[in-house]
Amino acid sequence: EGSFAQCRLACGGAVCENIFHAAFEPERVWQTALAVSVSPRGRQGGRYVTEVALAAEEFARAVFLDTQDNGGVEYEDNYFDLPKGQKRAVRVFSERPLAEGEIRVRTIADVWED
Repeated sequence: EGSFAQCRLACGGAVCENIFHAAFEPERVWQTALAVSVSPRGRQGGRYVTEVALAAEEFARAVFLDTQDNGGVEYEDNYFDLPKGQKRAVRVFSERPLAEGEIRVRTIADVWED
């Protein structure tokens, strides 16, 4: 997995988590298998809520969610590292219901160009 330090800070009820890498290794293959589950959660504040549950089988670098055009879509969290064995649920807010296949989950390995 390489060397990294994970820092979790709690301040006023909010939790901030960062992962610091001693050296970014561009030649490293960061691709990992992510278990993904997408579930509609109804409406909140006039917007549709979809929950995306993620679990990393290996270290997942720079995980991000998106849709084809991202129009009217807001992500509760995005662009985060997910250490091996960890899980995270991200709520996605949208102006219309999103089908499971509309939400893409990718990592830096999917977009990295040498």
